[in-house]
Amino acid sequence: MNVSRWFALSAVVCLVGCPEPGPMMTTGGGSAGTGGGITGSGGGLSGSGGGSTNTAGGSSAGGEGGGSAAAGGSVGGGTTAGGIGGGTSSAGGSATGGGSVMPGTFNYAFQRDSFSFENYVNENASQGFTATNLTELEVQRMFGPAVCADADAGTCVLTPAARQWMQTTNTEMNGGHCEGMAVLSALFATGTVSPQTFGGASAFALQLPQNVPLQREIAYWWALQGTEPTISSEQRRMRTPNQILADLSAGFDAGLAFTFGLYKRDGSGGHANTPYLIEPADGGVVRVRLYENNFPNDVKAVEIDTVANTWRYEATTNPQTPAEIYDGDATSKNLTITPLTSRLQPAVCPFCGEVTANGMTVRGAAVAYRELQLSGGGRLTVFTADAGTPSIFRSDAGWVNTLAQASIGSARRGPTTWDDELDPIFRLPLTTPLTVTLDGDGLSTASQASVSLVAPGYSFSVEGVSLDPGQRDTLEFSGDPRRVSYTTTGQETPVIELGVSLDGNDYVFQIIAGAETGGVTVTLVNDVPNGELRVDVDAADGNASYGVTVYRLGDDEEVFSHLANTVGSSASVFLNYGTWAGQGQPMLFEVDTNGDGTPDMSQMVSDDM
Repeated sequence: MNVSRWFALSAVVCLVGCPEPGPMMTTGGGSAGTGGGITGSGGGLSGSGGGSTNTAGGSSAGGEGGGSAAAGGSVGGGTTAGGIGGGTSSAGGSATGGGSVMPGTFNYAFQRDSFSFENYVNENASQGFTATNLTELEVQRMFGPAVCADADAGTCVLTPAARQWMQTTNTEMNGGHCEGMAVLSALFATGTVSPQTFGGASAFALQLPQNVPLQREIAYWWALQGTEPTISSEQRRMRTPNQILADLSAGFDAGLAFTFGLYKRDGSGGHANTPYLIEPADGGVVRVRLYENNFPNDVKAVEIDTVANTWRYEATTNPQTPAEIYDGDATSKNLTITPLTSRLQPAVCPFCGEVTANGMTVRGAAVAYRELQLSGGGRLTVFTADAGTPSIFRSDAGWVNTLAQASIGSARRGPTTWDDELDPIFRLPLTTPLTVTLDGDGLSTASQASVSLVAPGYSFSVEGVSLDPGQRDTLEFSGDPRRVSYTTTGQETPVIELGVSLDGNDYVFQIIAGAETGGVTVTLVNDVPNGELRVDVDAADGNASYGVTVYRLGDDEEVFSHLANTVGSSASVFLNYGTWAGQGQPMLFEVDTNGDGTPDMSQMVSDDM
């Protein structure tokens, strides 16, 4: 995404005040409402009485708390006291989708709570629309005001790290939106969110093209899978099929809702759907019916063999293609469930924080890790001090991780069966210096790739890499926000970006390195105390060309750009952003021509914007 274009669009006005984090719910409805909660009086997750027009949880209180009748509504039926959408008299009722709730299920009606459209990617040429995913409002709703560089007058201009996280998350949804669809379907069934908010009497009646509010809502629930406490509540690689079945059955009996996570045996190929009914079959086999968002209008089921302690799921994209199988056993542990309740808790922000005046530490951070992610072709390998021995790498059997305090996760996308060969998300120790390679050995043709890193208080990305088969590029990260380096062996013009949140102002530095036949190394060193950014552009074939754009975020968004710069192969340029007078004014550039670390010439460089 073009950064200058993003800044032009980033100030979104909150018409009724800036949103609070968490789901849109009523006062008195949903899991956080007064009188609500899982054990609310006759209400379950929908709160006391449910409904969207009554005083215990209606739209007059500002939310989407479910139902449409004054005493419970069509999404508040059921006869199980305290269950999801429960209630036994006037607080419940037996309208559409209601009635008795069978043991081993929750109040889910397939033709009411599932979507009639299938799982989708970002670019939908056949349907004629491009999906709208997260905006600044969803990020602020998820994590609160800490994501805003400036939130005055009801606007939210995202911090550099928040913007980078949003951009990367939206890109990842191009693999599919199954997670968001599975979650939102369950939220409709429980009455926590109402489909009426998005223009339909039921989930099944909703249309996706042109329905931007629905697209953004699906994106919101998709994105939560990459945050705590949702990550921990899934408990990947920890439960056998029989244990999953026991947890699901006990949860259904308690009126809880879940999503399934289905993975290949090596942990990739993540897909999500919504289980809603447990059916005994023959020979110790149990079928778990589910809403499968890849195949709308077609009821599917995961089969669990309780004798063998195995699971199996068969699906095909059309009747003319062979069936493809997800399966697992007691050792693979590649079937998971995630309780809906974990997604209704406040999300922990993985990038919030502020770099201190020394430029080395971050205050206000809620996590102690960095998130590294690849979008596009190629593969990442992570090294520590010993660059000859990888700490995180892909083997024939799957991903291997020997780095302490690091973890590997993959998003659940699932547009078609097994269609997920993208690299996972690496969560890496916050203060460990790391070297990362971007490898094109597995490619048959050139592929576009981007690498992003977000951490509390700062971010880094390389975009527009044209990765050839056999090409290996290298990224180096220091153990603090001050230094990053990128080396490419190819002939390309990558866009390298460093963002930092500081007391008073945030900055985004964007460097465009000119194409060089022998490759180029770009190193950025941020001297926060002196307000200087050192830029080293080392071209293998001689002089290097580069352009620089600086964005300052505070009370106003100001931009400086100078795009025609050439330096010798051993020179360094110091951008004095701390003394810059603002929009339209020149910036002091100092140049170290011989590489001894001391500037020996200076110039006031004009703003080309």
